[in-house]
Amino acid sequence: MARTKLYLSGACCFVFLVLIFSSTQLGSSHLYDDLKRAANSPWTKNQKCLGESSCVPEASKLAETAPTVSVQASSRTTLASTKATQAPTKASKASKSPTKATLTAHSPNEKALSKMAQAASDSAMKLQYALDSMEDSLEDPHLFSMGRYVSTFTAYLKAILAEPSIERKTFHQLRQQFFPWWFPSAKTTYLPWESQDNPRAGIVMTVGKGNYVLASHCIQTLRKVVNSTLPIQIFYAGDDDLPELYRQEIKGLHPSIETTDILDHFNETTAVIHGSGYAMKPFAALASRFERVILVDADTIFLRRPDFDFEENNALNKTGLYYFHDRAYAGARTTDWIKELLRGTPPSKTLNGSLFWQKELEHQQESGVVFINKAVPAAFMSILFSTYMNTQKVRNFVGGHVSGDKETFWLASELSSAPYAFVPTYAGIIGDYSDDGESMSSDSKKMCSAQPFHLDHNGRPFWFNSGLRLEKVIDSREYVSLVHYLPGSSSTVDEDFSWQFRSHHTFCVEAETQLWRTLDRSEKAVANAAVAEAKKMDMRFLGHEGGEHNDPEGQFQEEEHKEEDTEQQGEEQLGEDSQQQDELQSEYLQAEEPQEEGQQGEDNQES
Repeated sequence: MARTKLYLSGACCFVFLVLIFSSTQLGSSHLYDDLKRAANSPWTKNQKCLGESSCVPEASKLAETAPTVSVQASSRTTLASTKATQAPTKASKASKSPTKATLTAHSPNEKALSKMAQAASDSAMKLQYALDSMEDSLEDPHLFSMGRYVSTFTAYLKAILAEPSIERKTFHQLRQQFFPWWFPSAKTTYLPWESQDNPRAGIVMTVGKGNYVLASHCIQTLRKVVNSTLPIQIFYAGDDDLPELYRQEIKGLHPSIETTDILDHFNETTAVIHGSGYAMKPFAALASRFERVILVDADTIFLRRPDFDFEENNALNKTGLYYFHDRAYAGARTTDWIKELLRGTPPSKTLNGSLFWQKELEHQQESGVVFINKAVPAAFMSILFSTYMNTQKVRNFVGGHVSGDKETFWLASELSSAPYAFVPTYAGIIGDYSDDGESMSSDSKKMCSAQPFHLDHNGRPFWFNSGLRLEKVIDSREYVSLVHYLPGSSSTVDEDFSWQFRSHHTFCVEAETQLWRTLDRSEKAVANAAVAEAKKMDMRFLGHEGGEHNDPEGQFQEEEHKEEDTEQQGEEQLGEDSQQQDELQSEYLQAEEPQEEGQQGEDNQES
């Protein structure tokens, strides 16, 4: 009887312990389920995708559960978590596992993880599980899935910035695994997790031999016309892209200009930046030494200085990312593709409320100017995501759906759930409607121009693209006449300007007379001064005003050809008459005979 009571007591105790253990695990099993779902990401064998809807549901579920995951995933992670909490210092030194290292992120005196340490731990576990589950290369174009992982990185980065005591080694290991083609260095690049003494704001440009002269127009307008004092960092892709002679010339325009070889910052085998054209721009923004970047095209011309926009633009302050719209002309090809990418996930408020989305326009962004505050974690990770989209394999895929780099900026923000803002109006046009195009009626005016025109956040004339020459691509020595402009449409007002593509980069637009604006006196003075500076640069580098577009080598090549022609003519002359050669040689030898010291000194002094 006693033995039976003992057996019953033991059984009751066992059941009681099982119930307690089960209850503690019931609320802690969600992360393991989430990680299990992560294994069904588009990188696994059964669900490979290039943005197709078939891979969206699982990734969408993973994104939805991201903020609510628990540290203790299962009995396996529970044990690791308990040990790490009890002996964090010892565990952090001994363990090489990102998960265990992150779980030991907090100080030894605390028995439980803080909210930020918990977020860092959850992010690390999700990212590591995703890596372990991948069977495709990270170089392949899986945009939707990468957007979810970038969003997780953003949460991770926010945590380690908010709480400096959190261990960071795991973050850097995971970042290196997801983005192995980037070589960040605190000595040359602004990194939000490093304490650095770099200029807070600066202008970043990508310049090569092909746009060298246009870049000089932009720089001189910034420095001598609108009086910008921001430092300028010029990126190029190797010595053959921008040789030393050109770099010295461009740095000679102003002491605050520096040049940087972008190939020192990225793995060229994967990124293939050399010869990529516009695709270099997001790489330059990421690698720059500035916390606040104004990314500027070489053919951009400012009508006022951009120095204080980070302080004065509320939308930029709020999001850390500020973009400008392209021309609002119809064409559903781009929106159809983006809707396919986003299927299963509703668009952001910014995208959903845009004219681009509502009217199915061909382009959303014009990337001649991009504002990026890299101190904002979501903005920093968004620009890193944009560089991923511009690595060779991915950009070849993306390039089949959008034009150039420009859509990759806002699309990276959209897919990674990073807050971003656009200027309220779409691109307009600037020039002189009296120069080209006849109005169809007395109530309307028509203008043809290569220059898309942009207002700032306060509705003031700000900048335009395509440079100061009348034609951007064809040979031309004429400069644009900047008199009138037409503001673009907005998300609330679609004026239907009837954009028409004419040739090269030139568009024509017709609108009611009352919609056109005229530059005021000060704006006209800025425009005229910019053209005057451009003429000086053309004389300096081309030997004449205007000239072949993007021909910075003209003057240098002419001088080289002159030297080559002189040498060739000399050789031909010497070869025609051997007797004359003998006489020349005789004269040369006589001239080399020793002279008196006094005469020799006088000759040297004259020399």
